[in-house]
Amino acid sequence: MMRLIRTLLRRLMAVISRHPRLKRGLVDLVYRLPWVDMRLRQLASRSIHTSAFLDLDIERMPEDSRRSLERIQARMPR
Repeated sequence: MMRLIRTLLRRLMAVISRHPRLKRGLVDLVYRLPWVDMRLRQLASRSIHTSAFLDLDIERMPEDSRRSLERIQARMPR
C-alpha cells in the first residue's frame, strides 16, 4: 500500500514541478494548514533519514559495556 502511495506522490510531484503556478498555489495552501505542513515534513524527513544502523565492534568494548549490550540484545524482540 505504501509503495503505491509513494509512486503516486512521486508522479504528482513531477507534474507539480512542471507547473510553477500550481506549485505556488499548493505551497500557499499547505502553509495555511499547519498540521498538513507538519505531516508532510515528517513524511519527507522519514523518507530521507531512514532508521539508523548501529555497528558496534563488541571486541573493542569494555567488559561491563559488553555485558550490558548482551543483556539489552537478549531482551529485544527478534
